[in-house]
Formats: sequence, C-alpha cells, structure tokens
Amino acid sequence: MIELILKAIYFFLPAFIANSVPVYAHHFNWLPNFAKPIDFGKKINKKRILGDNKTFRGFIIGIISSFLVGILQFTLFNNFQFIKDISLTNNYQYLFFSISLAVFQGFGALVGDSIKSFIKRQFDIAPGKPWIGPDQIDYIIGGIIFSLPFVLINYDIMLTLLIVGTILHFLSNVTLKIIGVRDKWL
Repeated sequence: MIELILKAIYFFLPAFIANSVPVYAHHFNWLPNFAKPIDFGKKINKKRILGDNKTFRGFIIGIISSFLVGILQFTLFNNFQFIKDISLTNNYQYLFFSISLAVFQGFGALVGDSIKSFIKRQFDIAPGKPWIGPDQIDYIIGGIIFSLPFVLINYDIMLTLLIVGTILHFLSNVTLKIIGVRDKWL
C-alpha cells in the first residue's frame, strides 16, 4: 500500500505542484503584470466564465513549476534506484519525456480546475467558496486525462490519486490557512 501511494505521488507531483503554486503567486504577488483574468471579464449567461481567480499569472506559474518538477523527476530517476523502483515508467530516463509529461500534467491540472470554476460560476457558486468534492478532484481528473498520451495509468493509481490527492488538498488548505496564505480553511 505504501509503495502504491509513493508511486502515485511521484508520478503526479507536477500536477500537485502546478495546482498549488498559483495560490502562492497570488499571495506574494509574483508576476503582477500577468495577474489578469483568463476570461478577460467576459460572461456566458450573464455570469463570468471563470472569474477573477483564474489568471494568466496562475497558469504561467503553474506551467513553469511543472516544467521544473519534470527536470527534477528526470534528475532523481537517473540518480536514485529508489525513484526508479517507484516510477510508473522507465521513460523518466529521457529529459524530453520527463518535461513533456510534467508540463502536460500540470496544464491538465490547471484546465481541470478551470473547468470546475466555469461550472461553479454557472451554478452561482462564488469564487473561493468551497465546493466539497469537485474542489478536491478537479485538478486530479484533468492531470490524469492529460497524462494519458504519455503513460498508461492503471485504476489502482487513479483511485489512489483521487484519495491521496483529496487528503493532500485538505491538508494543504489547512496549512495555508495556518501560515496565513489563505483566509479560508477549505
């Protein structure tokens, strides 16, 4: 069971990081010139498409961070047997593969989160207001889908990602609230 969890976490690290760094980018005002909404304030059905929380800055920082995680995964895979043992594929030995998977996975996580935000806006759920369930799995589903061109993911890994990802999401939010980066617990 521990090995399965480690495999899932190592594999999905780019998506976990890409999903979390936009919060820090907002809090610490990284790349302030890119803090513009992706939807440009446009509306569908008289409701914002995504809202002010989905910015170019968040996407840029998320993609850059997943790119860097891809380089890290390549480096770790090629230097530590333990990492090879918990990797879902031996293709991490190739830098291009590692970076491509990581960027696609990070992009998928951000797209999944954006799709959920679109749905929230259409259901009149305010930006930042918790939506238990979808808030925890949106990025996981997006990251998994965008990983499929690179790696065949078995159901054990998918289920583990959904469970572990949900737990990590809650723990991350609690930690961010405690250290003052977020103002809400969920």
